[in-house]
Amino acid sequence: MLSKEIGESIAAARVAAKLRQEDLAGIVGIHPVTLSNLENGNFPEAFARLLRIFDALGLDLVLRPKSPIRRTLDDIALELQSGADDRVTSCRRVRKPK
Repeated sequence: MLSKEIGESIAAARVAAKLRQEDLAGIVGIHPVTLSNLENGNFPEAFARLLRIFDALGLDLVLRPKSPIRRTLDDIALELQSGADDRVTSCRRVRKPK
């Protein structure tokens, strides 16, 4: 994945989250100009080198959304906490034993 594609993915995810550049920059603690540069594919040299290494080795960097299951369970826990049942303190995914 090229720098431009990564930047476009960041911008698309930000827009899908209904965040302005200023909002996301504030959340992650960077200047909005820095975020704009990243969204335009202008990365720090160390990251650009890493992308060149991936390319030379035939590797591709794949970005994908985090698992929606975790967010859904967290949302349910928050809804339960704000509802009539004040006994719920958290909700987490439980794995079945093997």
